[in-house]
Amino acid sequence: MGSKGCIWARIPAEQPWAEWWPEVCSQFKISDQIHVEKVQSSEMHWSRLLDSAKTLSLFAKQKAIVIFDADKAIKSDKNAARWIEELQQGPHWIVLHSSQACPKSLNLKAWESPKFNESLDDDKASFRWIDHLHNGQLSAALVSMETALSSGQHPLALLQLAARDFRLGRLIHYAKENRLGESELVSKLKVSPYMIKKWMSRPHLKSRQWNAIFEKLWKADLDLKSGNDEVWVLRKLSLDLSHLVSQDSRSQSSRKAIKKPSPTPQPLWPTAPSFA
Repeated sequence: MGSKGCIWARIPAEQPWAEWWPEVCSQFKISDQIHVEKVQSSEMHWSRLLDSAKTLSLFAKQKAIVIFDADKAIKSDKNAARWIEELQQGPHWIVLHSSQACPKSLNLKAWESPKFNESLDDDKASFRWIDHLHNGQLSAALVSMETALSSGQHPLALLQLAARDFRLGRLIHYAKENRLGESELVSKLKVSPYMIKKWMSRPHLKSRQWNAIFEKLWKADLDLKSGNDEVWVLRKLSLDLSHLVSQDSRSQSSRKAIKKPSPTPQPLWPTAPSFA
């Protein structure tokens, strides 16, 4: 029995097993009755995997070992390329599942899900992520965020998009508090009227909410640059931001509003204020 080799299967994170596994089997002529051993990258040990990949069994003379989120396992071990080269020599199929492209340093057979190609056209997913956060729709936000990542969007790019949105929102709300008109906002901030109207229609956030939002963004930036799990960091950020922006002021609305004198209009700062 000759070696079967390793396959890099690039698949969207949200695509279920029942959709992509039969297509991989068909593409590489793998029996659909083959014994499948599933391994999560977070629980994987390369030496044990190598033993399993080189071992024949009376119950499963041919098997396929599927490593989920293989890119994370590769990043966590500097000798991963050597391990994979040894796995190539075994008698079983090794399928490296990932939503990321195969590293150029690895010379592997590759397969990409047609669903992934469809998601590449979904360049609006990152913007839907932001909108869902503001609407308090956490589940929808998480789906859009993971779709954006599967479409090739870099995690830091997503974080920067969120940071820019909230910085711009803080500046727009500051201008709104000082009764500046939309035309002046457009000319000073150099942004589209659509974005200004969107932020003008959103609930007014308190100073403590803004402070907490920028603290969460700063923490997520630090976590990403420290090598923490990218998806987990962005999921946690989504949860935090969705909670912060959906906090209402019911206690304030239950009290009788006190009329205050109108503030004296201030000139709009040409750059973001220090607290943004």
